[in-house]
Amino acid sequence: MLAFRTLSLPCLQAQLDMVVFERHPPQARSREELNAVLDIVQTTDARKIVSLCTAFRKQFPTSEFLGQLYRMEMHAYGTLNDAHKMIEAGQKALELNSHDVDALLTLANTIPNGAHNLSAESTALLDRAEGYARQALEEIDGLKATRGVPLDKWRKLTARMRSSAQEALGFIAFKRGRYADSVAELEKSIRFNPEASGAVFFRLGVAYLYDGKPLKAQVALERSSQLGPELIRTKAQEQLAKLEKQRSPSK
Repeated sequence: MLAFRTLSLPCLQAQLDMVVFERHPPQARSREELNAVLDIVQTTDARKIVSLCTAFRKQFPTSEFLGQLYRMEMHAYGTLNDAHKMIEAGQKALELNSHDVDALLTLANTIPNGAHNLSAESTALLDRAEGYARQALEEIDGLKATRGVPLDKWRKLTARMRSSAQEALGFIAFKRGRYADSVAELEKSIRFNPEASGAVFFRLGVAYLYDGKPLKAQVALERSSQLGPELIRTKAQEQLAKLEKQRSPSK
């Protein structure tokens, strides 16, 4: 059976500083608290971010910045390939701010990787992930941009967010064995984001294969191979080689 493995999330994080996620922007209660937040925000090392966030919560347990820092910690764990802690941090971010679209999208795209069959546990995971994806689609309409963001740039960013939610729904449908639904959601994802990554086209190509559409699968996989990155290019080329072998008469 063809594997439909974990793929990287859409590269949205670099642009999310244009988004106001909190309904009421957090305020520091002291210069010391503000400096501690700035230390974390200015850090790029994932392990250090986790360490600083842990220390911050001990020192400022009632800070208004906790939700924002859980969101940063979530992405740090993603960089460290620790899906369990990534999900845990994302859920804590949502406990503090249920409207956090970044956390909703991250969880919607990450949780399905833990569903390996149609057991009750996997079904519950997929239901939860779908709930996050659909809530994200609702929340995106209410988002506000930070001051000075051009309208065209904002529209492109929110379209990429919608694309991410649709990709999650496509992945969830695939995990449920609903391949036609998976194709439909992944096609929507690509329509929302003309700059969709090779990973999305790979997922679409695999969904086409399972939905019995090898010619469309070939087109999507060829596009995936063109876009990369290298890991995705290799996977796409492997599937293209299998398709070619299936079409060629046996010798």
